[in-house]
Amino acid sequence: MNRLHTHANDAERRDAAAAWLVRLDAPDASEADWLSFETWLGDPDNKRALDGIEAAMALVDDHREEFRNKPARATSRPLFLRLGWIALFASAAAAVLFFQWRTPPSETFAFEAPPQATRTITLADGSGITLNRGASLRLRWSVGERHADLLRGEAAFQVVHNDNAPFVVAVGAVTVRDVGTEFNVRRETSALTITVRTGAVNFSAAGRALDMAPGDQAIFAGGRVQVRRVDPDAVMAWRQGRLVYHDAALSDVITDLNKYGDRPIRLGDSQTGRLRFSGVLQIGSAAAMTSELEAFLPVRSEHNGSGIVIRSRTSQGSSRP
Repeated sequence: MNRLHTHANDAERRDAAAAWLVRLDAPDASEADWLSFETWLGDPDNKRALDGIEAAMALVDDHREEFRNKPARATSRPLFLRLGWIALFASAAAAVLFFQWRTPPSETFAFEAPPQATRTITLADGSGITLNRGASLRLRWSVGERHADLLRGEAAFQVVHNDNAPFVVAVGAVTVRDVGTEFNVRRETSALTITVRTGAVNFSAAGRALDMAPGDQAIFAGGRVQVRRVDPDAVMAWRQGRLVYHDAALSDVITDLNKYGDRPIRLGDSQTGRLRFSGVLQIGSAAAMTSELEAFLPVRSEHNGSGIVIRSRTSQGSSRP
């Protein structure tokens, strides 16, 4: 009885897998459908059912010419068994057309983080994407490639490597192709910054391609690529609500804070902007973050109706240890 119940459950899971794939192939498939599918796929038994359908379709595809050119031979196997496999292959063929030959509508994969919070997306293959505040991304998925267009802001990628379906992040004409890795991409008006935390990526821009290892950071600006060594944990600390700096110009720090704060922050003079800062700031309100700066640097915050102005308390200064 238990065996029969198990077989029934297996059949139901295969039917559900086929139904999901057909649903996701529909023109009106929504982001909610995809998120529900990813939740369903989190059950290992459901994942095995989907894998079984894909394996069946792969078998048919691998022997397509053989099946086309060779007449079927009679076998001694019971008819219901042969029909059962034919039904399985047929359902597999219908279901995995989505993965084999169709790319779902791009709007299905539009993701955006709200201005005051990050957003984490878990993909069906186990890969993860974390969007920084206000970032937006478009994801295209097919059997041969997983493709993400970073439209705005910053995103961290944790990619499960697949030789048959490389994960590619595009920012305009610049592409980042994973080799099984965790990396960060930051898109700004004047520059694009790629940082590798684990694994490796292949970076291609302006006719130049290079392989990046953990701790490498590539900055693409003005048609040129600069590569340097950095602390990737510090670069990606925004995922934990922190900003980490090592000997950074205060002007650059203020630029960052303005991406997170609820009020605009500006420097009172250029000399203040040249102060160097090393430390960790908690992402929060503009008032809270500038107050933290005052604990490290010889500066004061002036609050007015238009925002916050940072001025130097002395004519010259540097960050305190």
